[in-house]
Order: sequence, then C-alpha cells, then structure tokens
Amino acid sequence: MRFLLVPLMLLSAPVFGDEVTLELQRRSNIPVKELNELLKDCQNTQLSMNICSFRNFIKTDLEVKKIRGEKLKSLPESCRAKFMKQENDWERSRDELCNQEADEEAKGGSMRPMIFTSCQAVATEKHTLKLKAIIGCSSLD
Repeated sequence: MRFLLVPLMLLSAPVFGDEVTLELQRRSNIPVKELNELLKDCQNTQLSMNICSFRNFIKTDLEVKKIRGEKLKSLPESCRAKFMKQENDWERSRDELCNQEADEEAKGGSMRPMIFTSCQAVATEKHTLKLKAIIGCSSLD
C-alpha cells in the first residue's frame, strides 16, 4: 500500500478542468454527466473512489505528457530517440510495478483499480519532477 497513501488525500479534491474530465470520459466511456455525479463524493462508493483515483492519474498523465512534449522539442535531434525510449521504458516499468502492487493488495477485488491508478498517479508525479530537471542530452545518462 505504498503508493495508495498520497492519492487518498486527493479523493475529495474538487473536479479538475474540462480537459481532465473530457479525457476521463474518453478513457472510461462513462458520460460526463455520470462522471460528475461520481466525482461529487469520492468516498461514497467503491466505484466513485475508483473513478476519482483514475481522474487523479489522468491529471498527472496529461501533465507528464505536456512536459514530455516540451522536453522533446527542447532536446537536440541527436538524443530525442534515446529520450523517447527512456520514457517508453519508464511507462512500461511503472505499469508493471503498479500492476504488481495492485495484485498484492487487492487481486480480483473492487479496490484493485483504485490501487493501480493511485500507484500510477504517484509514480507519474515523481517522474514529472525528474523530467523537469532534464536540460540536455547529458541529463539522459
């Protein structure tokens, strides 16, 4: 339950901007009206906890993608492929770690999606700080 602690504090956070809500709707296939009802009280049901956790992950995921795009543009052409490989490897590693953690905590249970996306959100937030520190090709080593 290492990654679960921080995102639980975010469960009662207000609904984020339209971009996050629309992305949540796209990824979940749940209509925006229904999402807004679930997001009103993130501790009401397990489904609302799962959706709120997913929203928190999407918020961090959109942020990391924005920063990744900015960093990619700022890097010399010579190290862009290396940068993207590292990013793809990091995402794969994050998801493997979070799947393992979610399975250890709640395999097959209704809490598993919340644990998985909470883990993803925390790991992505930490990774965002690392991305911001990249200043050139030498930062990739």
